[in-house]
Amino acid sequence: MISTRGRYALRIMIDLAEHNDGTFIRLKDIADRQELSKKYLSQITVGFSGFDKEDKLSAKYFEEHFAEVVKISEERNVPIYCGEYGVINLASAQDTLKWYSYISAAFNKFGIGRAAWNFREKDFGFVDEHMKDVLPEIIKYL
Repeated sequence: MISTRGRYALRIMIDLAEHNDGTFIRLKDIADRQELSKKYLSQITVGFSGFDKEDKLSAKYFEEHFAEVVKISEERNVPIYCGEYGVINLASAQDTLKWYSYISAAFNKFGIGRAAWNFREKDFGFVDEHMKDVLPEIIKYL
């Protein structure tokens, strides 16, 4: 038996497949098409609604999402390490730069170690050609 959450996750995946034209798909659009709550869908998609163009993405966004992990880390006296993070290459160079600056600020605030994922030619790549104008700035945030 599939849970309600599982059924909604399947609906999201089917919607993404049906409406994939290579551009950014907003969670709000999926919610509207599927007649589901955007708030509930954002819980299923682990909070990625923060990347919705209608929402404000900021260092505060990441700080809020890291807060619970930081709290547990402090309680248990263990370090935090983010082993993979990055931006899909469909994002503009300027949006990618902003994203790296925001997440870097939150990582630095909480002392979180990290390794950026540059999966070249596989949808993630800050050294790809379209990033050349902002690459020196991005490197400062790694």
